[in-house]
Amino acid sequence: PRFPMAAALGGSRLIDCTQRIQEGAFSFASTYFKCPFTRSLVVDTRDKPEGFFKQNFVFPCDVGTHIDSPCHWFQGKRAIDQLTLEELTAPGVVIDVTEKVAADNTYRLTVEDVTTWEARHGPMPERSLVVMKTGWGSRFADNEAFLNGGKWPGFHVDTAKFLLKHRNIVGIGIDTASLDYGLSTEFEVHQVILGADKYQIENMNLAEVPESNVVFVALPLNIVGAPEAEARVMAVVK
Repeated sequence: PRFPMAAALGGSRLIDCTQRIQEGAFSFASTYFKCPFTRSLVVDTRDKPEGFFKQNFVFPCDVGTHIDSPCHWFQGKRAIDQLTLEELTAPGVVIDVTEKVAADNTYRLTVEDVTTWEARHGPMPERSLVVMKTGWGSRFADNEAFLNGGKWPGFHVDTAKFLLKHRNIVGIGIDTASLDYGLSTEFEVHQVILGADKYQIENMNLAEVPESNVVFVALPLNIVGAPEAEARVMAVVK
């Protein structure tokens, strides 16, 4: 079998939803605050039988696929190390709006998109991670195309409020640079979702992920007090 361990997790296959971190990888911190991912050699003595290889990495908290914790926006709220494995493992609601985004780069996910998903796949599972699939992840390797002059899709704040009030979610995710669409100046989705003590995942790789029958496992670096942290995100497809 191609995914022999998927069955151990209750699935048929595993999908890596993580963008690769390397020199030049996008982050807001590197783009606007000039602190990109870099690496340097610590030691490489592999020419000897007892030798080994180590590197030193320097990077901001938001390079590549990463998780926003509530304290990313609010003092006194939970940090990355306070998110639980229980909430970081969640049924996935993957709402595919790639065709709408192709027609409008600043498209925002609507409540109707959510209810249309439910009409097709059934009621939203309890404690879901609701993910907006835009097709934007294919641009990740090209920073200029990924930022697109500040024009990229995201969640509508009314949809975020609807999910918090009428559905049971652990958080939201997207394959763009931000859950707020690119033209936002108030970052209302961040305010609403993180203010409700939920988490967010940005820069996901969703190309192969189906709309339903999937469980996400998101494992951020367990850094004490971190507002954001890089994460390896896996989709277990049932």
